[in-house]
Amino acid sequence: MILAVLVCSSIILAFDMPVFTDRQQLWGVIVLALFFAFACIPAVHVFEKCFSDSSVAIVTIFILNVIIPLFTMSIIVLLGVVGDSATWDEWRFFLNHRLFLIFPQHALGDGLLEICKNYMVALVFKRYDIDSYKNPVNSDLLKPHYISLTILGILFICINVLLESGLWYKFKEIISERVGLCQAKENRHFEELKIVSIQNSLKRNDKMDSTPALKVENLCKSYGKNQYAVSNITFSVNAGECFGLLGKNGAGKSTIFKMLSGQVQPNVGHIVYENPEISYCPQTNTLDSLLTVRECIEFYGRLRRITNIPKLVASILESFQLETYRDVLVKNLSGGNRRKLTVATSCCGRTSVVLMDEPTSDMDPVTRAIVYRTIDDLLAEKRAIVLTSHSISEIDEICHRIAVLKEGQMLTCSSPDNLKAQYGGYYNVTVYCDQNKISNLEKEIRRKFSDCKDLQLYAHSIKFSLKVQNPVHNGDKAKENGIEIPEEFENKQEPITTVTTTSTPTALTLSELFHELHDLSQQISGSIRYAVNKCKLDAVFERIIDKSEEKIKSNGYTVQSPALEGSASTGYIHNGYIETETVT
Repeated sequence: MILAVLVCSSIILAFDMPVFTDRQQLWGVIVLALFFAFACIPAVHVFEKCFSDSSVAIVTIFILNVIIPLFTMSIIVLLGVVGDSATWDEWRFFLNHRLFLIFPQHALGDGLLEICKNYMVALVFKRYDIDSYKNPVNSDLLKPHYISLTILGILFICINVLLESGLWYKFKEIISERVGLCQAKENRHFEELKIVSIQNSLKRNDKMDSTPALKVENLCKSYGKNQYAVSNITFSVNAGECFGLLGKNGAGKSTIFKMLSGQVQPNVGHIVYENPEISYCPQTNTLDSLLTVRECIEFYGRLRRITNIPKLVASILESFQLETYRDVLVKNLSGGNRRKLTVATSCCGRTSVVLMDEPTSDMDPVTRAIVYRTIDDLLAEKRAIVLTSHSISEIDEICHRIAVLKEGQMLTCSSPDNLKAQYGGYYNVTVYCDQNKISNLEKEIRRKFSDCKDLQLYAHSIKFSLKVQNPVHNGDKAKENGIEIPEEFENKQEPITTVTTTSTPTALTLSELFHELHDLSQQISGSIRYAVNKCKLDAVFERIIDKSEEKIKSNGYTVQSPALEGSASTGYIHNGYIETETVT
């Protein structure tokens, strides 16, 4: 702002207009502009929080800065034209020097007008050897304007501090409870959730040996009466662990990320970071389009207090294959390269937690491999990662634990291996034969495998899914894709001696399935071939969602919060989970 004032002063001096340069006129303009900056800059920082799009915020605030003084000054001029009595003068004085001074724009415009009027009146009285000129800086000419701008500046600074620190939302909650603005039912529901939050905290304090890098307890976010985007979400992430959020569109993933990054405050619940410094890779591009790739890396490196900036730039350019775009503006990069730069800038530094919202969107397979390697490096540095993606195979490959969300509630939370054991166990079977034998083959399949699901008929093949027993004995190390899971990431709540993924005692084992298929090929004369493939996490995710929908339909009401049973009148029964709750 000081630079802008200096430029404006230079322009005024260049034109050498006496009304702005004679005597102390220029000093009055400079001081008034500085007071205006003191009030207006904090106001802009407050009002920009009302917008989610930066371009819309810039245009709207600019238009308001132009319209407000035009509107207020037009009213003052209109009252001076149509009113010629003392009453009209009193109203005009009240509006001009009292009410409208709550707008910094009007204070600036009216102040400049007062400076000009003061000079013109002094010129008239000078003919009669009367010096009526008032110094704009140290006289009472602009005293109301200076006082108003000072008060507004302090007020907006305080509001901005309250908003940035989160104290505003706490004060709002306290005031709402005191004056009874919330509905009684809403208050009662929040109190129930707070009771559960206290119960969960006490249970976790008893069973947690180490402090997690991120701890989330009973997060609830409501955007209206009984409209919960997130309800009772609880999980924790240890150092060196990758935690995945999986769910359909509208499941609450983005709302959780907004609360984790501080953009939105939860109605109920707590978010505790072991180290308050975190990194956030948003879903959309937030880089300055007018900076080059090198300048972006340097900016975020200095923001993270990295001392060796040249080494950081060289390392990121090489690791993310951006050497050829070193001096290219961000706006001229392709979507994939912009995404790579966003991931790179969010991962630099030594932050303890990295939030990654769909980091591989708009990326080709080669670029995704770079991001996967970067995530492995972050985990090797013992940094916690919270990740969301629409690619279920990506979640399965990267994450140590996965939380499945639906309609703002957590359906289950466990390792991919445990989820596959509990909800999986299904194998896809494809049997190929001649077209004239399809009908006989279908009858035999329905007879032999009566519990098969998703049976599909094609011209030369039949596909179906079948649940198969998958025993896991004591002493076996939990594995995900053939890789042993670290002990600290295993679900130790309920040790399982034998996990059987079948829902009926007559379910086949894998060897029995192959034996039955071999017998089937002998019964049907002709060339019959078959293929057996294990269902991936995609099918497990669909079955978790389907199972929750079946529970809703069977019960005839919405699924209750997994942490709470009962009511305030009958008492509360805590389900006793720490980080995991599953729908069965």
